[in-house]
Amino acid sequence: MRITEGVMSQNFLNDFDKIQNTLAKDQTQVATNTRIQTLSDDVNGTLKVVDLKSQISKLKTYLKNADNISSYMTSTQNSLDNIITELQNIKTTASSAENVINSENYTSIAQTIKDNLSSIVQSMNAKQNGMYLFGGTNNKGDVVTLVNNLAVPTAEDVSGEMKAQVSQNVNITMNIPGSKIINTGVLTSINNLITTLEAGNPPTDAELTALDKAYSSVVDIQSLQGTTQNRVEDITNILNNQSTNYDTLLTNIQSVDTAKLATDITSQQYLLQIVEKLIANTSSKSIFDYLT
Repeated sequence: MRITEGVMSQNFLNDFDKIQNTLAKDQTQVATNTRIQTLSDDVNGTLKVVDLKSQISKLKTYLKNADNISSYMTSTQNSLDNIITELQNIKTTASSAENVINSENYTSIAQTIKDNLSSIVQSMNAKQNGMYLFGGTNNKGDVVTLVNNLAVPTAEDVSGEMKAQVSQNVNITMNIPGSKIINTGVLTSINNLITTLEAGNPPTDAELTALDKAYSSVVDIQSLQGTTQNRVEDITNILNNQSTNYDTLLTNIQSVDTAKLATDITSQQYLLQIVEKLIANTSSKSIFDYLT
């Protein structure tokens, strides 16, 4: 069977198109440094890329939540540090009032404790991003107010917990509800001390014991908060490691062999030149003649 020049030209043109397409594909891979451009390039690889990108997206959300939790807890710990410091000062001041030598100074001692209490109230009403640290899920008003120099808890519910997800199965409570601190009796014990001293009387043993108990309870709350904060830090480290591993896997799937592609491109360009010459030699007039 005789093969005509037209058939040969058509075959060469088909080869020419294939080489051009392959060349364009390789050049795109080099330009984007990505091996997979479409599903047909690598079905299994594409599915893996889709899954990895989904996992990476989730990890970014978890990391953002963990960062927000950590920031919120740091602010909370700072407020707790101040509350505990002021409580320590109140304990020291109240103990000195037991000495009869200071009986004439009860008014000034009461004022000192009032100043400490005012600082505690400020810490109880501290905010993070417009939210009360100890307000639970309520942000309608201050957690504690001062009325006649005594601490009065809000009538609103400040027992709500705010949770954020840091992994598929882990949710972390990021706040300390104000009710936990109020329920230690710390504010009541301070109020009682102030009232007793302003009446010209020394603190009773029961009042000092109540203050010590409330102080210990607040310290316990701070300790638990610190434990939770350490847990968040550990989870954050794990998430960062997972993110790095996923990024590496994604790069390995998508990355190109630049050296090999450069060689392939050179070979394809050379083949194009050969095919052009072959097409030109199959007939006296070819498509290439009309393009010049």
